[in-house]
Amino acid sequence: MRAVKGQVELVVRMCRKVLAKESVHGQLMEICREIRRHFGFSRVVIFLVDEVLRQIRGAAGSGLRLTYIRSQAFPIENRGGIEIPNAISRCAATGRPETCRLRIADAGYRKFVRGKSPLNRTYAKEYALLPLKVRGRTFAVIAVSVMEGEGTLTDETVATLASFADFVSLVILQAKELQERRRLEREIESVSEQIQRRLGQDFHDGLGQDLTGIRMRAELMEERLNGVSAEAAADAQRIVKLARQAVERARKLSRGLYPVTLERHGLLSALQELADSATLMYGIRCSVSAPRRIDIRKSTTAIQLYRIAQESVHNAVKHGRAGRVTVGLLRRKGRGVLEITDDGTGFDTHTKSTGMGLNVMRHRAELIDGELRIRAMRPSGTRVLCRFPLPSK
Repeated sequence: MRAVKGQVELVVRMCRKVLAKESVHGQLMEICREIRRHFGFSRVVIFLVDEVLRQIRGAAGSGLRLTYIRSQAFPIENRGGIEIPNAISRCAATGRPETCRLRIADAGYRKFVRGKSPLNRTYAKEYALLPLKVRGRTFAVIAVSVMEGEGTLTDETVATLASFADFVSLVILQAKELQERRRLEREIESVSEQIQRRLGQDFHDGLGQDLTGIRMRAELMEERLNGVSAEAAADAQRIVKLARQAVERARKLSRGLYPVTLERHGLLSALQELADSATLMYGIRCSVSAPRRIDIRKSTTAIQLYRIAQESVHNAVKHGRAGRVTVGLLRRKGRGVLEITDDGTGFDTHTKSTGMGLNVMRHRAELIDGELRIRAMRPSGTRVLCRFPLPSK
């Protein structure tokens, strides 16, 4: 019972760690580390089966140098005299677990490892090879080794590993599906932002300029009518006023759909413009705090952070009735932090009106591999915190 509980805990822990990795290589490395740590094996290597190149190659591992692991490659239909590649090939072809017991005096094995690996000092005595399958097709083989003096691989151990390999296959399948979903979500978000950008430009360059032209014509008409008809001049003046209001609305719509400042001057300038606009529009005190300037060059990261700040300011005013909002952009412990605080009354995160907006904010944070947290402040107010990875220099 304890062994079963330990395996369940390992699967849960592995799921959490593997799904957190973005790249396939990172996921495979995490699987190798967890298997080695849990079962106590000396070395764990994952070999990928490439059906296109008809090749089996080392991809990830724990307990051996990664450069050595990646140097190992051989045809799927292996006909050589070396026992390990042959066993891996059989495992990939049949989809069944294999065990491989090596003889120390095996000249072929000595040739295989000489000068390439630390195995020529204390080399493996036994291997267990476990197929990883998705929808009936073997896409990888896990090779675990028991070093001399560590015991032997019993039939019970191999059976346990084989059943565990099925769980690993499901974890990898789930990770691939999640990775594909994230990719599709990013593509959809990118298309959405492009559409909003085009609409914003159309409002600014098209409708805005047309309305400006109408305003200028109305002003000219007002001047001509001043000496002819006071009533007609007053009507023209009202048209001028309405045209000015329409121009201002078009500009606000343009900035809301796509902040031009973000593209031209970066995230910090766009956040400052957002704060100035909120101060003017809502009559609150909204400011930006950035003690250490962070240069967010990746446009996808910048636009998602801007949208999170935009929604947070809107929630603070509409639902929290805030009078002061501060937007912070800083660096903490090697990660970027977007922080929005307010002095409002707070808001219920479970209501339909706010819940949808908060879910969208969390989704935006996930798109940039970030984490969003919302906390109530004492004695009043709300803090929205988005931590996100900074690009490596």
